[in-house]
Formats: sequence, structure tokens, C-alpha cells
Amino acid sequence: MKEELKKRRIAHISKNGQRRNYSSNHSLAQIVFCENCGEIFRRVHWNNRGKRSIVWRCVSRLENKGVFCDARTVREDDLKQAVIQAINVVVDNIYKRREEKQRL
Repeated sequence: MKEELKKRRIAHISKNGQRRNYSSNHSLAQIVFCENCGEIFRRVHWNNRGKRSIVWRCVSRLENKGVFCDARTVREDDLKQAVIQAINVVVDNIYKRREEKQRL
């Protein structure tokens, strides 16, 4: 609990000095960062040619405040799949280490 409260007090400060406050609206909020400019990605409800979808976009692309970023838009389904794959890799490594320790 204390760690969560501390996390909420500390804001992310981007490379251009923009301060971003913690938001807990979504489980991936404040966790996904742009590899191009270092800003956070924000969840956006998109209506592209009548097709509704949820995507994640770099904040610097959304706000147009002097920093231009050409990071691609990421579909939420693709982001979720990437997170699941990363978690599975970590869990597999943990189990492999345990098995190796038990053999010794």
C-alpha cells in the first residue's frame, strides 16, 4: 500500500520537462513508454473511418507541444498480447531456475 501511494505522488517527468501525473484508469497506464522520445503512451478511443477501436499513442503526438514524435499507433490487442508474452517469458525463467536449483 505504501509503495502505491508513493508511486502516485511521484510524477513522470519527460525529457522535455513535461510533468505527467499518475493515472490508474487502466492497468497499463504510466507503464508504456515511447522508445523514440521517452514520453508515456496514452490509451485513446479511436474512430477511424467509422471503425471504432482502442489504441495507444505517444502523448507527444497527441498534444503537439513542441516535441514531434513519429512513433506508430499501437492497437490495444497487440499491446496486451506483447505484455502476456513478456510475462510468460519471465514466469518460464523463474520455473527453469527453480528446477535447476532442485536438481543440484
